Amino acid sequence: MAKDEQYDKVLLRLTCAEDEQLSPILEKLLPLVFDELLTQTDAALRSKLVNILNHVLTRAKGNAAIKLPAQGLTARWHSPNLATSPNGPFFRNLSIIFLDLSIPRLQPQEQIDLALYSLEHFGELLPGQDRVVGFLNCIPGLGQMASEAQRKEQVPRCIALINGRAADDPGNVIFFQMATEFLLIPCGATEAPSVGGLPSASWSHWKGRLKAKPAADMVALKSSVLRWLGSMSAEPPTSLVYLPSLVASVENYDAVSNLAENNCKRLDPELDLTKDTALLARLTCAGLTTAPPGQEAATGALKVDLKASVPAKLRHKLLSLLLRSRGIGQPDIVVHVVHLIRQSLRESEQVQKSALDLAMVLAELVDPDCLVETSRLLLEEVETVFWPGGGVVAMGSATPLAFRVFGSFARQLAERPSGEGRALALVSAPRMLALLATNENAAGDILEALGGLVACLKGTGEGERREFVPLLDKLIVAPRPVVRREVLRWAATLFPASAPEGRYYALRLLGDQDPDLAKAAESALSGGGREAPPFAEMCSFLAFRALGLETSKSSSAEVKVADRLEPQLQALCKAAATPAASAPDLLPLAAGFSRRDLSRALFFLLRLAEAEGLRFELEDSTSPSPPVAKKPRLADTYASEPVAAFLALLDYLLADVVEGSSAVVTDEVVEGKTGLELSLEGLLLSASLSSGHEAIRSGVVRRAELVLLGMEATSVGSAPSSRRGTLFRDGGSVISRMRRLGARVLGALAEQSALGGGAPCGEHWLGLLGSVLRTTVFCLAAALAVCELLRSGPVAKLSCRVMHMSRED
Repeated sequence: MAKDEQYDKVLLRLTCAEDEQLSPILEKLLPLVFDELLTQTDAALRSKLVNILNHVLTRAKGNAAIKLPAQGLTARWHSPNLATSPNGPFFRNLSIIFLDLSIPRLQPQEQIDLALYSLEHFGELLPGQDRVVGFLNCIPGLGQMASEAQRKEQVPRCIALINGRAADDPGNVIFFQMATEFLLIPCGATEAPSVGGLPSASWSHWKGRLKAKPAADMVALKSSVLRWLGSMSAEPPTSLVYLPSLVASVENYDAVSNLAENNCKRLDPELDLTKDTALLARLTCAGLTTAPPGQEAATGALKVDLKASVPAKLRHKLLSLLLRSRGIGQPDIVVHVVHLIRQSLRESEQVQKSALDLAMVLAELVDPDCLVETSRLLLEEVETVFWPGGGVVAMGSATPLAFRVFGSFARQLAERPSGEGRALALVSAPRMLALLATNENAAGDILEALGGLVACLKGTGEGERREFVPLLDKLIVAPRPVVRREVLRWAATLFPASAPEGRYYALRLLGDQDPDLAKAAESALSGGGREAPPFAEMCSFLAFRALGLETSKSSSAEVKVADRLEPQLQALCKAAATPAASAPDLLPLAAGFSRRDLSRALFFLLRLAEAEGLRFELEDSTSPSPPVAKKPRLADTYASEPVAAFLALLDYLLADVVEGSSAVVTDEVVEGKTGLELSLEGLLLSASLSSGHEAIRSGVVRRAELVLLGMEATSVGSAPSSRRGTLFRDGGSVISRMRRLGARVLGALAEQSALGGGAPCGEHWLGLLGSVLRTTVFCLAAALAVCELLRSGPVAKLSCRVMHMSRED
């Protein structure tokens, strides 16, 4: 019999049948008609098939008692013929109408059987619309399965079906994935242009089936799915059943979210967030809108579908769960976790905080082989989001966490021997220190990051350390104490105690206005045990920092040094000759330096010199008898460059003496010493170091004459100025002690003059002092000086000079 005759005969029999007879006829007939529809390519014959279906549909709509074969129709959706049939769209559209009509007419047990049949064969459905239709058709049966009347018998059937296959069985995975997608759709947004958390392609399929569905219907459908999920507890793998309830917990309708929250609470004790890699992967990927770079082709639980967005509440819950996991640092998942953190940093403050908390945990747990790349990706994103362009973006409580994350990863990198932490610090530390100087409100937070970077720079090379010097020089004069304190910490970390830089910054802060910072600087300066920078290096370093005097390495260095010192000497002489005391016109100090700073620096240099045996040993200057000047322990003639640098720094203290201020005598500058005492000790050391350097010794002599005798002594018999000369100043016990120290300076210079073969100054000074011995007021000071000069050199000549002076008196 021809096909057209068969189709006509079928339609005739259906027309003649009573409604009560249709149900058993349709049970067998309707699936066969749809089979024919899939394979029939003749338009005329297909039209006859449509006539049959329209007849059945008309009668079924008019009589609710007519039952349609829902499971038989569902089976056709699983047929391999559907994928290749040219009538596939036509088949789908017609069969959906029949399924929507048939499923509500099924008995509860029949709905359950249909749901279990669909679950068993779900992996056979084609992606897209077929899976959406298949899942929606299951929902009535899932709800019945979870009902009180059916739960005891039917839920075990469902669990056995799920557990009878592998946890990663495609059918199981896809079914629960569809449940997750369905529960993500807001109940009141079935016509929205997009849904957060859903791929755009998936939403178009869901929207086609749910369009115009009232919110109340969506609440009922979601409740059925959630009751089914809750009825199974943790029997199926949690990697499958947990995520659908979690996404539903962010629903705005309480009837849905409360059910979902209860499900999550029951499952929470069963979650293995460390070893269940499938669960970790699905939780992580649920929060991603794109796959990590290079992971676009990932399959299985780590596959990420492109999404427009993810609900912020859902991301927050996902991040909080991952925060409890100790498996987030494993190599197979860490890339996805990092990508989730990076995407979450551009969300609301609550999500940002959760992401940063997760980053803090990840810094401790990340696999060592993944640490470098993880650090690079996260820290780049943190910098871009929280302090772009050199300014800290105020983001509430998330900003401090961002700096803590930076510091945490830096500390982890610091422990690696391969030097990645050092590379990070060399790039990031200057930016972070600059941030500290310009962002007052975020200083405490920035210090968190700097703490990690400091650890990275331990053991750096000299060249790398030198790169930080200009920045530290700039920040040492910053107006905020917290910045200056950080400079102290970085200097102590970067430079050993034996390097000039290791002590220089502590010297600068020794007199800081902040008492706590000054105390910290004093502690740093006295630290390092016996390690100390060489006196010569420290002198040159300080001269360069304070005065801009660079040392010369040429053979004519001594002449050049003398040339540099001469203008300063002339400035001192000019100030001494001025009737009213005025500040000498010395070279300006570098930014941030003061004479008080130089006083502390010179005190430190004197201590270094004493440690190296480069100065006269000081005896108790309170003794009533004149002190005896002892020779310094000098092995070789000292180089001219550091001597010149020391003398150039000393000039600024001598300037205060020349000005004649009483404060220079009475006010303590550092550790109980006055400016005058430091000046005289500096002259005494200069006298020792100038041995073998005639030009420098000559300058020291002229400075001593200016400070001690009150004038440039150029002619025998000229009277010293009692107004300025330290030897002839009034001032009680303090000035008396300084007179003795000043007399020793003259004696030391006279000895160097005699030994060095230069112009003898001892005789010359005795001649100048002769007239002073005749005066009552200054005779004691002159006598002290004469005693030191007598000890210093050619005894015969000096003795004759004194005898001659005595006969004259």
